[in-house]
Amino acid sequence: MLPKAYRWVAEMEQIRQFAAPDTAAAEIYAGAGDLYKRIAADFSGEPSEILAFEAFFAKPAVQPAS
Repeated sequence: MLPKAYRWVAEMEQIRQFAAPDTAAAEIYAGAGDLYKRIAADFSGEPSEILAFEAFFAKPAVQPAS
């Protein structure tokens, strides 16, 4: 999904516009759009957002039985 984040920017903007009467919903979709923008930008620069996602979703190391 991360390499195709650029595809979701416009989608989130359209949903934000549709949800505009509900301020909270519009803010959520605006935030999601901003996040997708930052992820997409990582593919042309320093991948800080991508590295953060990979670290967050990394499988925790298995602890040896004691």
